[in-house]
Amino acid sequence: MHYFNRRDHLGILFRSGFLSLIYRVAAAVLGFFLTVIIVRLLGATESGYYFLMISLVTIFATLIRHGFDRVVTKEVAASQANNRWIHINGLYQLAVPRIFIFSLLVIFILFSFSDQLVNGIFSKPQLLSVWDVMLWAILPYSLYMIHGFFFQGLRRMSVFMLSQNLGLSLVLLCLVGFFWLFDQTFSAVSVGFLYVAASFIVLAVLVILWWVQPQVKISKALNFSEYSGATRIFLVVQSLNMIVAWSAPILLGVWATVDEVAIFSAAFRTAMLTSAVLMAINSIATPKFAALYDQKDMQGLHQVAIWSTRLMMIMSAPVVGVLLFLPEWVMGFFGSEFLVGSSVLAILAVGQLVNVATGSVGSLLSMTGNEGSLLKSTMIAAVIMLVLCVCLIPAFGIIGAAWSHTISLSVQMLLNSWFAKRAFGFMPLNILAKV
Repeated sequence: MHYFNRRDHLGILFRSGFLSLIYRVAAAVLGFFLTVIIVRLLGATESGYYFLMISLVTIFATLIRHGFDRVVTKEVAASQANNRWIHINGLYQLAVPRIFIFSLLVIFILFSFSDQLVNGIFSKPQLLSVWDVMLWAILPYSLYMIHGFFFQGLRRMSVFMLSQNLGLSLVLLCLVGFFWLFDQTFSAVSVGFLYVAASFIVLAVLVILWWVQPQVKISKALNFSEYSGATRIFLVVQSLNMIVAWSAPILLGVWATVDEVAIFSAAFRTAMLTSAVLMAINSIATPKFAALYDQKDMQGLHQVAIWSTRLMMIMSAPVVGVLLFLPEWVMGFFGSEFLVGSSVLAILAVGQLVNVATGSVGSLLSMTGNEGSLLKSTMIAAVIMLVLCVCLIPAFGIIGAAWSHTISLSVQMLLNSWFAKRAFGFMPLNILAKV
């Protein structure tokens, strides 16, 4: 019986992984294309303000979800496997209203202290007008992301991908194209308006797709105290992950010029093309880990972990090769003033290579009750990131930022691999293992 179950697990992984990869590649290519267009329309300085605000919106929206992302995916995946829709509906009634209220509260606070935050931290008065516009994106961004994790738990990957940049990139590209046809003059503020509008459109689509499901009903919200421990751990992990992921562009905004923020952001978003493969397979593997662990199928867990890493390595190899060996050609798409970011792109690609090579190890730990180990590795990586940023960015600018990100990310993923080995006796990194 277990033999056939494991074959079923791999069949789902391959079929869904391939479909997920198509969506992820489409999202990555569309996002890259959109970044090139925005940079070309705005130039280095204006696009620097725009990308800096996107970084801030992402951070605030992630903190607002206060750890519900992983909890939702884990609980929904386990509940669907046992057809417990009452539990899923109750979790939705708990998570979504809380995130809505927290979003409004954070927006109000940020607006109340706009001058102090913008001028006191970034010392860039021109950022204020973009800040006042793009803060509104926090509300729809927070809500459509949590809807996406509900769909991920249900393994509805096509809908989940709409919440993972595919929907936003597609809608924003259409809005930019529409206004471009009328010879609209673009600025960071005007593109910021379009970003907010696109975010609300994506949210509306996901809300409609959720409520048209026949199993979805209005029900009593679950008790938050049941999940407060797990959400606190995941919130800390997410906060530390935000330090690893976004410290470089944010601290560049503090210590460097806006042009350098734009160059680094362009290179960073391009390097993330590599992780599109990781996120594609990961989006399938994550709920699978939760279901297998809930069923105590350790052999199936081992098999899915190893094969998901193999798929990631095979599929990401061409992208990594281009980013590592042809960085000047890639950065040339953004314009001649962005060619100085070629070395940045190559350095960031190394970090993403380690990220892919270690597989879905973070999801494996978080879906199997090993949140404590995940917290330790993320905390160590965050400390390394901050120390390196403080030491390297003032001295070396965008090169220092790139090395800070790559080193801290690599340390984090290798530590996660070691924790997985200690917990399960295998590493997803070991793609040559016999399973």
